[in-house]
Parts: sequence; structure tokens; C-alpha cells
Amino acid sequence: MRGLLTALVAAASFLSVSAAQATVLTFETPVTDYFANTVGPYPGLTFQYFKTINATNFPESGYTNALTSGNQVACGCASDYGQTVSSISSDTPFDFIGGVFASAWNEDALFTVYGYRDGTLVTGSQIFLRTTPWEKTFYFMGVDRVEFSISGGTPNTELINNAHVGGGNYFAVDDLVINLHGAVPEPTTWAMMLAGFGAVGGMLRHRRVRSMRPA
Repeated sequence: MRGLLTALVAAASFLSVSAAQATVLTFETPVTDYFANTVGPYPGLTFQYFKTINATNFPESGYTNALTSGNQVACGCASDYGQTVSSISSDTPFDFIGGVFASAWNEDALFTVYGYRDGTLVTGSQIFLRTTPWEKTFYFMGVDRVEFSISGGTPNTELINNAHVGGGNYFAVDDLVINLHGAVPEPTTWAMMLAGFGAVGGMLRHRRVRSMRPA
């Protein structure tokens, strides 16, 4: 019985690994000295109206405050494109877990995050975001699109004057955690999964034969 349980646990573990793949997005690519108009690449994910920012160029700003690893963060820069919403989307569902966020320049800006599935709004969250870092978990499970918007607030004039640059409704994010669904297992993983199921089947057949023998 212990061997049977071990085989079942092993098989379940491989199934769970193949069903979702945790990814921490650190936004260290593409490498930029100032900013880049792209994010990643992160296979399976599409970033719209985001930029990659080298936070070291913006001391004391929300970009620097949100910085958790490396030198770069992602910027929700929809207003640079004449838009109000930045988004992350995928052709397959994903779990939007959370990350570290900050308003770039404005204090108490309204930060709205919505999760969609097949074009239908399924979940959302709103807070007043400051230039200080905010580590937030959302747990938007099984969505295929997440939209972000930031508006209002009070410009931090001291911060803007010290930086000699900036202003406007932008937000920074770093170390974003996303679970991608439907990851295709590597061939070695498939082999181990099949071996595990084979072991389970063999044990079940062996027990069946023994139970059918006359006492």
C-alpha cells in the first residue's frame, strides 16, 4: 500500500507541474540605459502599453522605490500612447498572483486592476497608490487578460523637482508573479509521468490478481 501511495503522489506531482508554471518577471530584459519601448520577451504573455525603465535614472521616484531586483522595472505607460489602460494578456489562462507596485510621481493616485476571462470581467481591485512600494497579492486565477489604469492623485513636487524629470500618471512594477497554465511538459517529464502511471497500473493489476486467487 505504501508503494501504491508513493506512485500516486509522484504522478499527481508531475500533473500539477505540467498544469501551471510559476514565473517571476524581473524586467531585466531588454537591457536599457534609460528606457525601452518593449518588455521581455516573456513567452506566452503579451504586454501592451508597457515600457522597461532603468530605475537608477530616477532616484527617489516610484520607479526606484518599486525596484526589488536588478536595475530595471516595468512602467505602465499607457498615457505615452494616448491610452488609459496598460494590459497583460495570453492566449491561454494564467494566474495573476501579484508583485511590487508604486505610483511613479503622484501620491494617492487611483490604481485599478481588472481581470478578464474570454472578454468577461471576472475580478478586480482598486487602491490609492503612492510613490512608496506596495507589495500586493491579487490571486486573479484563470484569467487571460489583466488591465491596469492609474489616474488622479497629487503630484509629489519635491520628488519631481529633485529628479528634474517626470510627472504624470505612470506606475512601476517589479518581480511580478504569474502562473502560466497549459505548459507543455518536457519529454523527460512525460517519460517520468508515464513511468509513474505504469507503476500505478502494475500495482493495481498485481493486487487484482492476488484478490482473485482462492484462499
